Amino acid sequence: MIKLVEPLKKLIIDGVGVSGEEVEEQLFGGFCECGGVMYQRFWFTRDSEKILVSECEKCWKHKAMIFNSHSFVSHQSVEVLGKYDFVELLKETLGEKEFESLVRKAKNEEFDPVSYTRAKKMLTSMNLDIDEILDQVR
Repeated sequence: MIKLVEPLKKLIIDGVGVSGEEVEEQLFGGFCECGGVMYQRFWFTRDSEKILVSECEKCWKHKAMIFNSHSFVSHQSVEVLGKYDFVELLKETLGEKEFESLVRKAKNEEFDPVSYTRAKKMLTSMNLDIDEILDQVR
């Protein structure tokens, strides 16, 4: 499943973060299963794929439409993560010591530099910016 990290405006696909652009205007993004109209929220580019994430005006579901060049490839459900859910995902992804070091660093408290370095390395491998992450865990 694709995860949309709303505070960072990033998708997480197969454990890797993908940056995108927010759609500023209210543009048509398809129809939802509930019968509502979906509006475009974000466009992401991953390798040769373009991914449109749309949100239903009626039930607030998010869907991703994946395109290869200009051809439609597939639909996928999108799990939306707010700040709290994203922090929980970080707790699950990083080890306990790494997460604790990250939080301590964000709060300008004393932290274990070895654990912090491991956390930073893991987040970098996921294509997530450490400074953005520190802002979220404060």
